[in-house]
Amino acid sequence: MKPGVRGQISRLTESNLSEAGLLPVISLIAADLEKPLLPVSIFSSGLAPAEAVVKYLRERFQLSYEQLGVLLERSLPSISTTYHNACRKMPGRLLGQGRRIPLRMLCQRRFSMLETVVAYLKHEGLSLSEIARLLKKDSRTIWTTFRRWQLK
Repeated sequence: MKPGVRGQISRLTESNLSEAGLLPVISLIAADLEKPLLPVSIFSSGLAPAEAVVKYLRERFQLSYEQLGVLLERSLPSISTTYHNACRKMPGRLLGQGRRIPLRMLCQRRFSMLETVVAYLKHEGLSLSEIARLLKKDSRTIWTTFRRWQLK
């Protein structure tokens, strides 16, 4: 079993989620072990990366704030505020398509979500300019983000 999954499962057992609340989270963790989950296109929506992830997961999988907190290793108030800010910035539904990134990669607190996405796409063979076009960000921002990831 992968170390990140072990940590997620231990947090699940420590959480106060009911059995019915645990089921969707466990199914997402299990699905994440076998295949990527989050479409990269959500990061080009104009939302902050954390806002995009929380909004997508909440709307796509109808997860509660507590379930999202356990899954993303974030606190309940943080998840709630992030979702409300995302809805204020983008009232419509967040649709994802195309390339996908494993959710477990975004749960690593050592790197920012954007650093993780850029590093993952770079590892997949994309150039920094291609990543910039894909995420609809300035190429200098992508270069700086990747450089910060390398230095950490």
